[in-house]
Amino acid sequence: MEFETLVDVESTDPLHLEVSTDSGETWAPLPWSLDGTPVTGPYAASGLRQWQHAEAALPSGRVQVRWRQTTDAPWRLVADDGWERVTR
Repeated sequence: MEFETLVDVESTDPLHLEVSTDSGETWAPLPWSLDGTPVTGPYAASGLRQWQHAEAALPSGRVQVRWRQTTDAPWRLVADDGWERVTR
C-alpha cells in the first residue's frame, strides 16, 4: 500500500497505523516507511509541513487498515475518510 501523508501532531498526540485481518475484531500495528525510513510504532512530527511518501506491506488476504490517534488533550477528534471518532 502506498500513500502520501502530511503529519503535523505533537509528540504527545501520536498516530498509529493498524491492520486487522479478522474484519476489525482485533487490530495490530502495521509497520510502514516514510520517505524510505521505517516507522515501527506510534508516529508524531510537528513543524515539517510537507507531503511525504509512505509505504506499508499488507498481509495477504482481505484486510482493513486504520489510523488511530492517542492524545493527551481532553477533547474529541472527529475526522473523515477512515478516521475513527475518539472521545475522552
